[in-house]
Amino acid sequence: MEDTKRKTNEKKNRPGQGSKNYGLGAVEVRSSGSVRARVRVAGKYQDVANCRREEDAQSVLRGLAKLREEEGDPDDPTLRSYGAKWLDRREKRGTKNIKTDRSRFKVHLLSASFADQPLRTVRTRDVRAWVDELISKRTADRRRPRRLSAQTVKHCVNMLGKIFRSAVADEYVKESPVKELELPTIDPRQGWSYLDRPELRRLVEYAHATEDPAALMACFAAGSGVRQSEQWDLELRLVFLDDSEPRCIVNNVKSNRTRIVPLFGLSLWAMRVWLRVLPRYAPDNPRGLVFPTPRGNRQRDKKPPRGWKALKHRLGLERPERRHDRRACRWHDLRHTCASALVSGWWGRRWTLPEVRELLGHLSIDVTEKYAHLAASALAEAAAGTVLGLHLPSHLPTQEEEGPKSSMISLRATEDSNLWPSAPEADALSS
Repeated sequence: MEDTKRKTNEKKNRPGQGSKNYGLGAVEVRSSGSVRARVRVAGKYQDVANCRREEDAQSVLRGLAKLREEEGDPDDPTLRSYGAKWLDRREKRGTKNIKTDRSRFKVHLLSASFADQPLRTVRTRDVRAWVDELISKRTADRRRPRRLSAQTVKHCVNMLGKIFRSAVADEYVKESPVKELELPTIDPRQGWSYLDRPELRRLVEYAHATEDPAALMACFAAGSGVRQSEQWDLELRLVFLDDSEPRCIVNNVKSNRTRIVPLFGLSLWAMRVWLRVLPRYAPDNPRGLVFPTPRGNRQRDKKPPRGWKALKHRLGLERPERRHDRRACRWHDLRHTCASALVSGWWGRRWTLPEVRELLGHLSIDVTEKYAHLAASALAEAAAGTVLGLHLPSHLPTQEEEGPKSSMISLRATEDSNLWPSAPEADALSS
């Protein structure tokens, strides 16, 4: 009886089938055509206004959210108010991807139904419902409509977890509701591609024939495996080509540490040619950058250099349906190309995954594991192309065809654990 009563009360205190989450409450459209605005108070939905249009109900909820934000209790913050302060704190600490964090917080976290309710009232079931909405959410890209990637969902959940852990440390909540969530599985090869051997050969041949700036930059990226930001930040004073071990020193933006990148093969050739082209490509280079813009400025983050789109069109990399893996080619895929070539042994000896990890500057070997399938395919290809150099018979005789064994050594090896030949056997072998 009590369970039935509790279920009935829960049904009364939740939005109907035609409701839409909006801000700190919900807008419910009734079958009669009327619209009502509802807010959640102490875990229960209550009506605050009956309206004729859905836009009017949304306006009511917007006003309530603004009042709560301006006049709310500072000791009982909401996700909207506390999240903004948390982002400001991260920016003061020097977080490099703060712009991405703010965009992710605004677009995905503030769309949650609990964004304007106190943090202490958020439950794990609310977070689970929000994660389900993210998984089924469509992106705003009109060119290629698709669902949010599993990696984006993971980033959003991780951000929400960090916000609640910070709230626990600040004693606003007792425990974090972000726990034991079922997230979509992430394919380690999801979203990334690499240039196969014919594509890489076309790139190198074009760069050698024309000394095109974009092609030389791409050759260096594919030969060294540096990140885009590391390549744009590289300075001339940190490039050493005349030493016995050519190398450059780059700044790892993820760990905020410098690392030494050896230059060999394709990367060494591309760097030598580029340093000869650089004075006429960027005559004014006040910052001493290795890969500046033609005006001597730093290249923009997450933006390929000028001429990259035309280069892809010339090399046949622009249309995914014509590529080996049916995926679009991005600048970051040049980094994957370097790792793929080393693991597969395109440039000589096959590198191990720990060696590739050191070269690329991965913080964990788990990140490098995405190239393991290339190592397996390289081993299969090497095994298929291996010739023993012996003329083996096409038909191996059976035991009946071979007859009884007559070798004393063979009999002794099967019947006695002592494999050393006896004196008579030794004399026979020596003769």
